Amino acid sequence: MASSVLFEAKMSTLADTVLFNGRVLTVDPHDTVVESVAIKGGRILAVGTNEEIRPYIGEDTKVIELDGRAVTPGLVDSHNHTVEYGFSEMTLNLRYPGVKSIKEIQALIEASAKETPEGQWIKGIGWDEGLLDENRCIKRHDLDPVSPRHPVVLEAQSAFSVVNSYALRLAGVEPEEGGHDGVLTSGPVSLRIKAMAYDHSVKEIEEAILKAQQGLFSVGITAQKEAGASDDMIQAYRNLHDRGDLKIRSYVMIGIHNGRTSLKLAKDVVSQYKPWGDDVLAVRSVKCSFDGSGANRTAWLHEEWNRGFTDVDHGNYGGPIIDAPHTYPDIMKTLHGAGFQVGAHCIGDRTIEEYLEAVQSTILSDPKEDCRHSVIHCNLPTAKALRKLVELGDNVVVEATTAYMYFVGDIYSSNFGPSRSRCLIPMKTWKERGVIVGNGCDFNTCLVNPLFGLYAACTRKPMKGLNGPQPFGVDEQLTFQDALRSYTINSAHCMFWEKILGSIELGKYADLVVWSRDLDDTRPEELLKTEAELTFVAGEIVYSKSSELMLGSRKFPSPNPT
Repeated sequence: MASSVLFEAKMSTLADTVLFNGRVLTVDPHDTVVESVAIKGGRILAVGTNEEIRPYIGEDTKVIELDGRAVTPGLVDSHNHTVEYGFSEMTLNLRYPGVKSIKEIQALIEASAKETPEGQWIKGIGWDEGLLDENRCIKRHDLDPVSPRHPVVLEAQSAFSVVNSYALRLAGVEPEEGGHDGVLTSGPVSLRIKAMAYDHSVKEIEEAILKAQQGLFSVGITAQKEAGASDDMIQAYRNLHDRGDLKIRSYVMIGIHNGRTSLKLAKDVVSQYKPWGDDVLAVRSVKCSFDGSGANRTAWLHEEWNRGFTDVDHGNYGGPIIDAPHTYPDIMKTLHGAGFQVGAHCIGDRTIEEYLEAVQSTILSDPKEDCRHSVIHCNLPTAKALRKLVELGDNVVVEATTAYMYFVGDIYSSNFGPSRSRCLIPMKTWKERGVIVGNGCDFNTCLVNPLFGLYAACTRKPMKGLNGPQPFGVDEQLTFQDALRSYTINSAHCMFWEKILGSIELGKYADLVVWSRDLDDTRPEELLKTEAELTFVAGEIVYSKSSELMLGSRKFPSPNPT
């Protein structure tokens, strides 16, 4: 263990709180590990060995005995749909392994229909065709027999959904006439159904954010990026912030995504909003979407999609999600010129290249430094794209979702095929080339617990292993410490917050997590059994799993503030 007091402070200064006798992973530039950390006024006062921190303890200092547990910076999720997560408690949970087949999904919908007033929506979330026993997509014909008098929308783990005939008719589509199977990826019908099924008031959105906030605290997340917000969502965040109820640091992206990205909407954003923010809430980024999904083979690729891992989906290269990809540079220049950070959903290799070309042309025409325009997901960067990421330097970041390899890894490997799968989400290559890469869960595709993302970054293993236990190879595996950086200081960098959080260093906010075990010596498989026991934001305990740690302070030796 590295020791010595890392940061000087006046020895006469006594801490409000000391976390004592643990494994403090500071995530500083040297990845220093120490034993204890002192907190004063919501900030980090000092870190070091037990003996070095002991002088900061007075009779009023709250001392928490860690007994070897790990402490990390609060985890920072660089890509989440937090409001959607907050509403998820009101939807059917269709995730594997809780739900394993279409028959089980039908049974859940039939039971829900008996309890739901006729005409009201039945919503579900989290199914994955690659994990269902039938190994196929749900269709409206599966839903209609069990929901004749209710509209139904079931969100897949990836960016598409399936609806029944009742829902299609509400959206103005007669399913029998066009032979519509109920599967929606993007477009007007999908947007109309989402608008009807998820029509929430600002007050309801506020309640969802508060539910999500507590859920995120319980898994060690203290800051998050809301990846695409409506006007009502932005208002709800502002209301909570104004009242002091927003505790989780929230970096909100104005949403013109989900197949709606256009030059007109970019201009609307510039006319309605200006970048602004503080240490708790910031609205200074815009979310665009430039291609589809890896799960339903709609992302834009140079070569044809695979199917079933080794077969080829002949003639399917996916494509841009908007009709006018030639407008990418104009969209970029409009938002960049107004001072916004731009983040674009880019899954396929063709899309990533097109977007980076747009970023580069924007910077050349309107030179600025440290813009940090983000390539969201960036699943399959080509050698050309990797060079461009390096050339763009601090004007671009990557916001990856390593948890994809776990939660949708089986269908991803089936669709990308053997060769491309091994190049997917190349975390180690990015690190070696100096590209700043944040990490996030992208709920609902993945669960919000960041330990799944850390596990996937270290192992690159899918949930089931339908195409073998290691379809993504091992060459791009990260060490735990490097994976942790992606979910702390790097994600903070993606939000322009790296100077105030993301590591345990002098003067930064005391946003911290105490875990149920040591972490840096933990085998990756044991990460998924680890739990957050205490979560701090600015030195305040915002989540406590139990009182055990607080009681541990009674074992602490008598203070010696000399």
